Amino acid sequence: MYSVLANKVNKGVLNSRAVDYLTSEMDLNISEFIGGFIAIIMLASTVSLLYFRLYVDLQRDEEIYRALSKIGLNSREMRRAASRQIAFLFLLPLVVSSIGIVLRLFISEPSGINAVPFHLTLIQIMLYFWVIQFFSFLIVRFLYLRQLDLKML
Repeated sequence: MYSVLANKVNKGVLNSRAVDYLTSEMDLNISEFIGGFIAIIMLASTVSLLYFRLYVDLQRDEEIYRALSKIGLNSREMRRAASRQIAFLFLLPLVVSSIGIVLRLFISEPSGINAVPFHLTLIQIMLYFWVIQFFSFLIVRFLYLRQLDLKML
């Protein structure tokens, strides 16, 4: 249906609100797809960079972990401290970006009929990123703590 209407508009035969609406919806869908794809790529690269940093730090601090285990720091305490460090690395950028999104919602109030869906879309995207980041935190934490246990033996 859209292609038939678009062909008639391009020929100058028909110009209606329906065509304008369909055109704007199509543009919005394309921009959402491209933005979502870029966001997924950035999220994956962030997770891989954080994991690489933690793994390099683990290799570098191997002697410190062994010394701490010799003076009496048990595996449970070391795992708790490492989990806090990983949570800080993963969740701090997410908290800062969420504050930015909330400020953006309050500072620039879009008007018109698209205001509510726009706010809901931003909140949905923020929640999706929280869920994805949380699951990636759990995976990286599991892998890191497994390596930490091997280093402390």
